[in-house]
Amino acid sequence: MDRATLEEIKTDFLDSYFYYCWHKIETGADWSDREQEYGYAYEKRKDAYDLPVEQLMLEVIMLILKANRWQDYDHVHLDRINRILEEHGWEELSKDLSAEEVDFMGRYFKLLGLQPDHSARPSG
Repeated sequence: MDRATLEEIKTDFLDSYFYYCWHKIETGADWSDREQEYGYAYEKRKDAYDLPVEQLMLEVIMLILKANRWQDYDHVHLDRINRILEEHGWEELSKDLSAEEVDFMGRYFKLLGLQPDHSARPSG
């Protein structure tokens, strides 16, 4: 089974994000109070990836693109990250990643305060 790269997952997510915003402008549709473009993009992509490492990358990308907005939902993504890491372990998940992907994921984990070798729960 071919694996989507980190770059492909980001591009797919951002394409969904972009086209949702495009649609809003094109139709003149108003935004509801709790409507978020990243939520739409996530819903479109969350079932698109079969491999645990792809799902992990999507969850991390989602947390970054949320940029601390609607933090009351962060636990949903952190729980998914924890489950994936507990079931598969970062060492196993990262074995088929390129060096660049491992480097970027390491930086993303650090940015989010995650410790993939221990627990994905934010450190601090």
